[in-house]
Amino acid sequence: MVIQMPQTLKFDGACSLGGFPGNCVVDSNNLVTLTDMTTEDLRKGTLIKLVIQSASNPDGARPAGPYSVATQAPLEGNFYTVDETKSATSFFARPGFINSDVTAANVVTYDKETSYYFDCNTEHDVPKDGFVVI
Repeated sequence: MVIQMPQTLKFDGACSLGGFPGNCVVDSNNLVTLTDMTTEDLRKGTLIKLVIQSASNPDGARPAGPYSVATQAPLEGNFYTVDETKSATSFFARPGFINSDVTAANVVTYDKETSYYFDCNTEHDVPKDGFVVI
């Protein structure tokens, strides 16, 4: 089985099959290859659970990108696709959370002069050359 993970994700190469026998490898192109899963054929409808550890989401809120999954069979020294699915989208990486508060030194109305104070605590570092929009 071959899974092409979205290119915006980052992996360190570690993965496991969650209870199935076999091998799992993630290469530098985000291609996950599952081999030696069993000595017998996996019947259609079998749920396969894959765990990829130490992954990183995209570095901003945006679509993660396309992915594909294929099963392959060997024939005369080559591998040929048996079943396949491709998706133009996978998931949308959401932004982290900012805990913030705005307070006024003077809350009297009708053009009363005052100062406003803004406090915020971000979930992630503000990237170099990044900015905060208030």
